[in-house]
Amino acid sequence: MTKEDFLEQLSKQLNHLPQNDYDDIIEHFEEYFDEAGSENEDVIIEELGEPQKLAKELLTAMNLPPAEDKDNEADWTNWNLPSTLVKKEFDDVSILDFSLLNRPIEIKTGNVSRITLTYYQESGDFSPIGYQVVDSTLQISENQQVKNEKSLFKLFSLHFLESLKETITVILPQTQQIINIKGRQNNGNIKLIDLKVNHVNLSSLNGIIKLNKIETDQADLDNKNGAIRLNNCQISQGAIEVKNGIISQTDSQLTNFIIKNKNGNIRFTGGEVNKADIENKNGIIKIQDSRLQDQIKIENKNGTIKVNLHQDLLPHTRVQVRNKNGFVHVNENTNTAFPIKAYLLVENKNGTITVD
Repeated sequence: MTKEDFLEQLSKQLNHLPQNDYDDIIEHFEEYFDEAGSENEDVIIEELGEPQKLAKELLTAMNLPPAEDKDNEADWTNWNLPSTLVKKEFDDVSILDFSLLNRPIEIKTGNVSRITLTYYQESGDFSPIGYQVVDSTLQISENQQVKNEKSLFKLFSLHFLESLKETITVILPQTQQIINIKGRQNNGNIKLIDLKVNHVNLSSLNGIIKLNKIETDQADLDNKNGAIRLNNCQISQGAIEVKNGIISQTDSQLTNFIIKNKNGNIRFTGGEVNKADIENKNGIIKIQDSRLQDQIKIENKNGTIKVNLHQDLLPHTRVQVRNKNGFVHVNENTNTAFPIKAYLLVENKNGTITVD
């Protein structure tokens, strides 16, 4: 069984769920496979088990019927968990600042007239989330007495399932001007969706930082053990650093960037990169169908570098590629002749270099 077969079978068992929940669960498993890498695909499939059995465990945890019983009346929102949705609204906020332990946070624009904070709170007087507005800054924190029930689940996937219920959501009006979003996260995911902001500054110890449709003048992103993913973003300058994990961008425009990964992979698909230093110590750097403009420096100490260059931009591109131990493969993404005005420096100490 391949990754695609596994996800297809799992999808058939869950396609009766509400669309948002279905999308989140399938996206979670896709990322789980991606982070492990194609070489570990069989290991992940063996770990997760049969898709039908996994789907049954997920649905049982949510107190929902299986696909064949989708006409059965069930509570599609509360999942039989004793919790209440808390909703708070704020005015005169231009900065978001959060410090969290375990709860994921999602910040996005939506159909609201005021900045809206929502989260689930279990029955009782204890509030898991603290919040206040100080000098136009909305400060959000997670109280340390929150009990962590994730350890009750045996499967990693069920950790994620419970996180769907724990997510803190901040919804901004479409016309809201935010100057700065800064946050620190210990063991949860950070997701920013469809925002225009002057500066984004995010750090995580263990989790995923995901930016989707973000337009910003500057982004500084740091993750020790996890992934940083950019999708369809426009960022004028910034820095991305990961110690153990994955850095990926899809269809984004990045300018004046420093990108570093110590142990893991760096993957660019589509989009455009202008003036960037890309460095990896142990892993794979793969740039596929991305436009590399101006000066690009790519360095890998132990691993493989694969770069596809666009022929129409080669005369305006200065690319430096260095690899100490591994393989370097650079090719133009066209069948036409290699233009003589391109500047390309490729250096490898121990390995193979091919230019097509």
